[in-house]
Amino acid sequence: MERCFFAGIDLGTMHTAVVGSNGVRHVIPSMVGIPRDDLARSLLKRNMVFGDDIELYNNMLYVHRPFERGTLKFGDSRADADTYAEYARAILKHAVDLLGFPADAEVRCILGVPAQASLQNKQVIMDIADVLGQAVFLVSEPFTLAFCREAQCAEALIVDIGAGTTDLCHYYGAFPENHDQLTIGYGGDHLDLEIQHAVIEAFPEVYLSLMAARRLKERYGFVGSVTEPIVVSLPVRGTPPKQFDLTDVIRPVCTRLADRIVVALTELLNRIDYEKHELLLKNILLAGGGSQLRGLDKYIEKALATRGTVQVTRLFDSVFAGAQGALNLAMQLPVKCWDSLLQEQA
Repeated sequence: MERCFFAGIDLGTMHTAVVGSNGVRHVIPSMVGIPRDDLARSLLKRNMVFGDDIELYNNMLYVHRPFERGTLKFGDSRADADTYAEYARAILKHAVDLLGFPADAEVRCILGVPAQASLQNKQVIMDIADVLGQAVFLVSEPFTLAFCREAQCAEALIVDIGAGTTDLCHYYGAFPENHDQLTIGYGGDHLDLEIQHAVIEAFPEVYLSLMAARRLKERYGFVGSVTEPIVVSLPVRGTPPKQFDLTDVIRPVCTRLADRIVVALTELLNRIDYEKHELLLKNILLAGGGSQLRGLDKYIEKALATRGTVQVTRLFDSVFAGAQGALNLAMQLPVKCWDSLLQEQA
């Protein structure tokens, strides 16, 4: 075990976070850039581009997101499926290489995946995960969040709001079964698109790219009420930018996400013994990029208040919480679990 290292990876739609037992941590876009032609390939001196270099050399690249919409893309043919799987493999390898483990190290990794990822997705991810090390466990992403340092608790309902999906999990100190988890096929990507459409519908003269809509969400996204109107300067076709009040444009879009989460939490609670509801309602954890929407925690507390006393806590390390939890779980997992997995994979 002297040369054994552990890694935790949160494989996200937009970003992949990785944390190593050597104290190294990185976050990279879940994207791969492919040179547009032979000239670009010659100038870049590589066949694939990762991380910040994707934005730097964007005009020279075709950029692919193999985990768009929260699942591994498969395309319309076997060739497409193989291509996206290869892109995903390359992203995982790049992420684990950033940890700088010794070449001869034995690496044991826990990889977070969507709570109800399909068997097809899980099988493909296991097939490509051989680049991560000798032993790899796939674990529900919201389950790993229970093991990040600020969230350790005996029992909780965990909500992980990612770019492609929102995943919920009933954590109780053992690996979750299917009925302990829920996945909503709606996340930050959908919110970006709906904000873009809502702004343009309300103000047809405005030019708003999807990236600009994402920035609006990240800076101004909210549910409930705000103390001041959200007045933003936006570009207008053919004239200088103008000021627009977006309060009543952004509010209903973000509220729809909040309402979906409330419905899912209610469904998950209805699957659990009533005797545990009082405890679980006081231990609802919000994580992921979407958890930072202003007022979301209070909105959920108010919506579920008829069931009892509700306490919603946001994990503010939305970047590394999942990966850190996966690493902590990997290091706490009994040796016999790892030995059993190594025997199976052998």
